[in-house]
Amino acid sequence: MRDGIPRAPRRFLERPRLHDLLDNDSPLTVVRGPRGFGKTALLGEWARAVQPRRAVLWVAGGPRSDRDILAGLTGHSVTTASVDELVDGFAAAGPELDIVIDDADAVDEDAADILLAALAASPGTRFVVSSRSRSPFDAPERLLRFDAVEIDPSVLRFTGDETEAYLLAAGVPGAHGVASLVQTVTAGSALEVFAAMRALESSAPPRTARELGAHVARSLRSTLFPAEFVESSPELMPFLRAAAASEQLDARLAVALAAEASIELDATRAADLLDQTVAAGLGWWEPASESPVFRFALGARLSLDAEARDAEGVHRRKLLAIDWALDHERTLGAFRLALEIGDLDLASDIARDDFRQLMLGHPRDVRDLLSGLPAGALGAHPLLSLLLAVIFNARHEHRARAVELLVRAVLGAHRMRRSSSPADRIAIRSLEAVGYRVIGAPERGAKSAREALAAIVDLEDGAVGRFAAQLPMVLAQNGITLYYAGDVEHALEAFRLSASLPVLHDSLSMLHGLSLEAGAIAFGGDMPAAERAVRTALAHDWPDDAFVGYSGTFLQLARAWIALEGGDAHEARDILALLDGELATTEHWAAILCVRAMIAVHDGSASETLEYIRAERRRRRGRRQTSAVMRTALDVAESNLLLASGRPGPALDVLANSSRDPRVATAIARAALVSGDVERAASALARVSAAPHSTRIGLEIDAIAAALVARGVRDAPEGGARALIDALAENGLRSPLVLLPTEDRELLLGGLDPATRARRADYLAVVMPDVVHRSAIPALTERERVVLRALFTTSSVTEIAATLVVSVNTVKSQRRSLYRKLGVSTREEALARARLVLPEAGTRD
Repeated sequence: MRDGIPRAPRRFLERPRLHDLLDNDSPLTVVRGPRGFGKTALLGEWARAVQPRRAVLWVAGGPRSDRDILAGLTGHSVTTASVDELVDGFAAAGPELDIVIDDADAVDEDAADILLAALAASPGTRFVVSSRSRSPFDAPERLLRFDAVEIDPSVLRFTGDETEAYLLAAGVPGAHGVASLVQTVTAGSALEVFAAMRALESSAPPRTARELGAHVARSLRSTLFPAEFVESSPELMPFLRAAAASEQLDARLAVALAAEASIELDATRAADLLDQTVAAGLGWWEPASESPVFRFALGARLSLDAEARDAEGVHRRKLLAIDWALDHERTLGAFRLALEIGDLDLASDIARDDFRQLMLGHPRDVRDLLSGLPAGALGAHPLLSLLLAVIFNARHEHRARAVELLVRAVLGAHRMRRSSSPADRIAIRSLEAVGYRVIGAPERGAKSAREALAAIVDLEDGAVGRFAAQLPMVLAQNGITLYYAGDVEHALEAFRLSASLPVLHDSLSMLHGLSLEAGAIAFGGDMPAAERAVRTALAHDWPDDAFVGYSGTFLQLARAWIALEGGDAHEARDILALLDGELATTEHWAAILCVRAMIAVHDGSASETLEYIRAERRRRRGRRQTSAVMRTALDVAESNLLLASGRPGPALDVLANSSRDPRVATAIARAALVSGDVERAASALARVSAAPHSTRIGLEIDAIAAALVARGVRDAPEGGARALIDALAENGLRSPLVLLPTEDRELLLGGLDPATRARRADYLAVVMPDVVHRSAIPALTERERVVLRALFTTSSVTEIAATLVVSVNTVKSQRRSLYRKLGVSTREEALARARLVLPEAGTRD
């Protein structure tokens, strides 16, 4: 038997995933795709791979396919082929036979009927047929009869990884970096990938999608538009030039575009002409819920578009295409067309109305489209600048460029604040809020965020048109800015409104609002409310990966807080581990580290976690990646870890002593309590007792105050320890007690009356870890700390006195006091204990 299998081209990429699809148990496999999609090369390579296991016969499709197959099986020419003769021929070839029919479009109905009848009577035989469009073999009733496997054009296209592998194998310079560009231009068409590869090998390779697409179009012009195709119908090429105004279109849009070019045809004729175009490999049909959508191969479209000479007509046709794309929720196509005609105002409107879709759904395409715009154009259109900045900000190596674009976006937004459109006003203020937050200054964006929130609350139905679909995302983003600026009240309002709006397109926007609300409540310390928020979020049917991405980060933090305050630090750590992959890129990294620090306080891993957090902060040094609010939160987290590591002195030193932030003052009071400096603890609490603060901070203040009462430093407030335990139990909090020295906590709990013990039995039954203890070392004065630091560099009292500009006797007196407090008698012993009182001493050799 002559197999006739063609050889693969020299530069051919094996694609195992397609071989796996061809290796199936169905008697009929149909491979369908335009010219240039590599069908023949694929089937040839696969056929050679299966030859050791099965007999293979290769034939070219045509009206005589049944006779050609019989001739190939028998070795001599035949003038007729019956079903019985074919069945006998199949059997003679062996128990297992694969017959590949290439270019099955040319097989007529009669030949196909005979072949399929023979196939049905031959259990060991399989047909694999390829075609550019629908052939007699893949009529629906025939596919159903044989339970056939269909491999359509979307499967045949190169994936991004395959395109990259092909370019690497070909030795294209910078293949990793340009693979996404090639994929954008070629849409995975094998022929166009090859042409793009050749362009990139040139001495002056194209750098943008449009440049590369134009090169592909020029190099394949004669291949794309052979004479027999061009001459097949007088209206074909004029129609295609008009239709090429849009990269995607259905038959209705095709008719409208043709009419704009004075070409009269109906939808049926338009569909027929597009079918011819598919068969020629110039595009393909994409299934759609309403009607099929045709997509041009980019090289073909650019070539056709370049041939259109009526500039005004092209502009009108592209505006029609933009309207169609927006009506059919094809945002990227509309955005690309707006940029093609140079209408940046329109492109900015599209970005405003579908920002999330462009940002998350098409980041590479948008980056390629916007990167070529002049700096002045981006500055005049701040939404475009912001969109590009957010996409760049996702990659560490592009952060500097992202900050530059964000600054330009904010400056541009200031110039546009008087815009009269409600959608524009909300978008511009939101842009300012997000821009300031991303560069680490959400405090400066809080005013804009509050203005955007107020404008959204006051909106009338229908006032913002398509932009309404973006409001959940816009509210969430403004809420994040407010949260990191310290305005938790307005942040929660934004989060709740974000989750409550009707979901028009993207349900993850609702999850994001619910997630942020749950996390913010948990950080604030109202754990029953946090649990209710988490249950509400989990009650919905979300995608499996939704909870570990950006939209679900705060939900996981809320769950970790709930587990931790419930007494299960192990479960809290397991929940937090779900976010390990997010830490390097998420803007919420500081919030994640704060929860990690509190878990470490509970489970005894404070020392190693402290070093981990410090390493993460050093790694981000020089990049304003978080707000002053979160920098303070991290300082407090470090202080708590130092307390749990038995180092109360350094726990005080990492805090800004002059701060009136309730969190800092509370942490100072706690560290002073542990050190035994009860007067300083009482003084720190007095500074903030009347200041606004969260439930969590309020109960930490109350716990420290109760400890001071137990030590006899302050008068007991009404209710005392009983009121504290009641409040902690009602809010589901244990951390305020865990952070107290164990000795003080035992004093508090030991003084509870029997009625409170009975009423709060469930709360008290959870064993709290003993991680913080009263310091055996009295607190050092600032001058004693200075002397201790000086002892690291010299033992000479004279040198220390000269450095500090004091007398030798003063240094000797301070050294004696220092040694007495440390319980040592020599310099070496003092230096050994220094790590307990100096933050930097733990890193000295």
